[in-house]
Amino acid sequence: MLLKEMDVSGHILRLYFEGQELWIPDRTLASYRVRPGDTVDIYLENIAEQLAIRFGNQDKSPDGRLAE
Repeated sequence: MLLKEMDVSGHILRLYFEGQELWIPDRTLASYRVRPGDTVDIYLENIAEQLAIRFGNQDKSPDGRLAE
């Protein structure tokens, strides 16, 4: 549903609830005990940035951004 509502192309979408990543395919929010009114955090990770860091093309600065 989120993918239909948000343009996440070029990003990895990660969901977190109470510090736990919600990553298991085919599980529902209810199976993680998320109730109406609860807050689920959404983290969008830039795929190109992560590949550059992983393969040593870029370094991260202390604030988590790519070094210029």
